[in-house]
Amino acid sequence: MFPTHERDDELTRDLLLLVDKKIPVEVIATLTDQEISKAEDWVSAVYLDASDNEGIKIPEYPEILKKIEQAGAVDQQKDAGN
Repeated sequence: MFPTHERDDELTRDLLLLVDKKIPVEVIATLTDQEISKAEDWVSAVYLDASDNEGIKIPEYPEILKKIEQAGAVDQQKDAGN
């Protein structure tokens, strides 16, 4: 049996920072577990792809990140795969 994934909003924030998505922990805390999972999957793929790993399939940019950006709750320094 696989260990369960325990949600850690600060870790999610740190993962998002790897691709220059500065989203406050307070905003991340409002997301569902499914939204967090999609965001973390996307971040991981974008980060691995940027590290010259071949064959990385990047999932579609998560809708929740689009909504957060439209609401003005993210400080982007550069475009990171969207």
